[in-house]
Amino acid sequence: MEPWRVLGGVGLCAFPVLVAWLTGRLATRRFGFAASRALGFFLVAVPFGALLALASQLARSSMELDPRFIEHTRTLLGFHILLEAPLIETVKALLIWRAYRRGIFASARVGAVHAALVGTGFALGEIALELSRSSHPLPLAELRLLFLVPGHVLFSVGWATLLHRGGRDRFFGFVWLLLVAFHGFYRDVALERPSGFLALLVPLLILMTLSAWFFLFRFRMVQATSQRFETDGPQLLFEALRPRRRRWSVLWILLGSLVTLGVTLFFLALSVFVGNRLGADFSLLDEGSLTRFGPLSLLGLALLGAFPFSAFLIARASAARSVVEPAWSTAAAVLLVVVLFSVSEPSAVIVAVALGPVAFVLGCLGAWAGLDSSD
Repeated sequence: MEPWRVLGGVGLCAFPVLVAWLTGRLATRRFGFAASRALGFFLVAVPFGALLALASQLARSSMELDPRFIEHTRTLLGFHILLEAPLIETVKALLIWRAYRRGIFASARVGAVHAALVGTGFALGEIALELSRSSHPLPLAELRLLFLVPGHVLFSVGWATLLHRGGRDRFFGFVWLLLVAFHGFYRDVALERPSGFLALLVPLLILMTLSAWFFLFRFRMVQATSQRFETDGPQLLFEALRPRRRRWSVLWILLGSLVTLGVTLFFLALSVFVGNRLGADFSLLDEGSLTRFGPLSLLGLALLGAFPFSAFLIARASAARSVVEPAWSTAAAVLLVVVLFSVSEPSAVIVAVALGPVAFVLGCLGAWAGLDSSD
């Protein structure tokens, strides 16, 4: 084996260990964890990650699924969303469930730390097993494995924040299913799609990492809000996105979705014009390799830039005093784009779904910038 592959494998295995060490330091210094307890959760999860990765390989071999064949791509997507990701997240939940039932999760942050430790152990086990394979059917196998680490950690942290001493949040089941489905989609893009699609995961990872960092480190600045969030956080979110002006909200949501679609098409056309001026060849974009990263990045930046701009316009036009109408307009536009692409260009659904959460957050930020501050 080449020396650079050995060094790459050591670096890949060291990354989840580093994340687990940082998480353990957070747990011991802020929540009074014993270092042995943090180490125990991490080490227990490692063999489970390897066993589930081995089971996934055996299942794919028995089903004769190969990502190099286009006719297998949809089956692989269903395999990740309906079978692999639910099994992974179920085992993670079982590993931390005993601690939750014993009332150890004094707050949502403690549950998030437990899930992060288990997630890093799963990532290390899966990476170690994948590195033992002689080859991977798709290029950039090491980079793909690196993307698995934040996926294992962040999606688990998402549903674990709804577990605390006061009991499960009433939206726990819905949030768990949603994150499981998105984790399956994430794994499909990271492991099965052409290498150019890996760029779609970067803005999603940035959003999830910033959200986790803010929740774990910065949310203590407003103690009362933090305590209320830790007990009924999802309920607060749904209340914040509930229209207050029922008669006019629906109208502005419908009009706003049309405005969002129009602005998106304009930005995409502008990106194609600029790309052609710069010599980018959009006709070769379907190859999906990183050599086509330029055209893909132009389209991605245009798509992400359209949502905050359109939400700003909607907020100003409607004289909104909350982000409700622009936020739901962005969500409706993303859903409509996914439906249209699923009929006309199924491969484009991957782009729309991957950038959907990021577009929604950017739309909320754009709407916030355009709120009517007058009394």
